[in-house]
Amino acid sequence: MVLLVTTPIILSALETLPQSSRDELNLPHSPILDAPISHLQLISLARRLSGIEEGQKLETGNEEVEVDQPQAKTAPTYTLNSLLRGTKVYGPPQPSKPEPSPEFLALKARLQAATEEDAYRRLLSSPRPSSHGPSAIFSTSSAIAALHRPDDADGDADDSTDPLTPSLVLNIFLSVLLCGFSTYWALIHFQTPTLLRFSSAKTVVPTAEPAFVLIAIFVGLLVGVAEAVVYAAYLRKVAKARA
Repeated sequence: MVLLVTTPIILSALETLPQSSRDELNLPHSPILDAPISHLQLISLARRLSGIEEGQKLETGNEEVEVDQPQAKTAPTYTLNSLLRGTKVYGPPQPSKPEPSPEFLALKARLQAATEEDAYRRLLSSPRPSSHGPSAIFSTSSAIAALHRPDDADGDADDSTDPLTPSLVLNIFLSVLLCGFSTYWALIHFQTPTLLRFSSAKTVVPTAEPAFVLIAIFVGLLVGVAEAVVYAAYLRKVAKARA
């Protein structure tokens, strides 16, 4: 069933009918402007008004019709076409938005308070002269971070843990071992200067193996020291960024 909007001409047409006729045609009892009315009700209304006009024409004579011709021109004729002119499909009003829950309002208030506190702390804190720290867009205040970390009580315990994990020690050990072995293999299989052989070219090759072993051990230790220095610098940068 198509619902249409009640226009002024539809309203005036409804008011011309008595209450009994409205009840008979199932029309609105107290019509108002812009109220919904079905297309079938408009068809019934147009038929009833057309029948009333035809009955009035049959009852009056031709002389009376000629006398009342100017009045007939001013009187509106309610046809279905005239009733449908200017109307449109009725759209129900949008439902009101549901009220926010108390949990949502509490979370919103906490977020707003944390944001204001973070902005206030940034205004009070002086800019750092060093440019090695992390960018400001990656930093998060403790107030906002606390909202997303309910188990923040274990944060101090995590910061005090030993940075030397077993995987780190194993990684450094494997780097030292593999670099030393690679150096020894390269010295054995590639041509080396005669200075490392401690003899002339006619001397057998195995006499240079002790020197190759020492060089491989030195290279492995050098790689281990380099990795330790790099990791210590990384820890220093992290500590400076957290301060």
